[in-house]
Amino acid sequence: MPGIFIIGTDTEVGKTVVAAGLAGTLKLEGVNVGVMKPVATGGVRRRGVLVSPDALFMSAAADIPVEPELVNPYCYEVPAAPLVAARGHEPVDLRVIKERFDALCARHEIVVVEGVGGLMVPLGENLMVPDLIRALDLPVLLVARAGLGTINHSVLTIRCARAEGLDVIGFVMNRPGSAGLVERTNPAIVSKYGDTPCFGVVGDGVGIDVDSCRLGDTVDIVRRAVDWRKILELIRNT
Repeated sequence: MPGIFIIGTDTEVGKTVVAAGLAGTLKLEGVNVGVMKPVATGGVRRRGVLVSPDALFMSAAADIPVEPELVNPYCYEVPAAPLVAARGHEPVDLRVIKERFDALCARHEIVVVEGVGGLMVPLGENLMVPDLIRALDLPVLLVARAGLGTINHSVLTIRCARAEGLDVIGFVMNRPGSAGLVERTNPAIVSKYGDTPCFGVVGDGVGIDVDSCRLGDTVDIVRRAVDWRKILELIRNT
């Protein structure tokens, strides 16, 4: 079953909002969509179960039940790289993630999967995010900041992903803040030097708080700003 793996150029670049907004948009368009946050840190307790706020937020946007064992199989409380956060706890096992992903694929036409941190984040000893993406065999959508510094971060990430054998279908820029010269020109420059399309620039939302699972206008801003139809077409043709 097809899906998409969403990575960021860094942590806190808005990939959860883009992932949730994309999932919510596809749901509104009649697509049977599922979500997954395979590995997360900084988890919170919900009814005695440690779960990622990102997973809760994505599930809420897609209007589907939260099943941590499937949607968020590895969640650690310490807000650090998984390699560090997992010390003293069950380590990440790609076989387990693949089993849970396959279970979600059996239920849904498309699964939107969100990564953790940036691309080259260690999930365990000799295990990094690209290994996870390859195990799930998914194309990649990059989320980047719109402002100063994003050209370097974005092009580096795109080229590194391709060197890892990953299929980068394009990128989305997030939270431009101001619409100055840098924000206006960055999408085209990243597209040129990253040799990949920009699917849109998502503006600042209203009433959005991932940690408190307040969706605000998440789905609406992504639906209006992002070429989700093209992304859907590419997912289905992968």
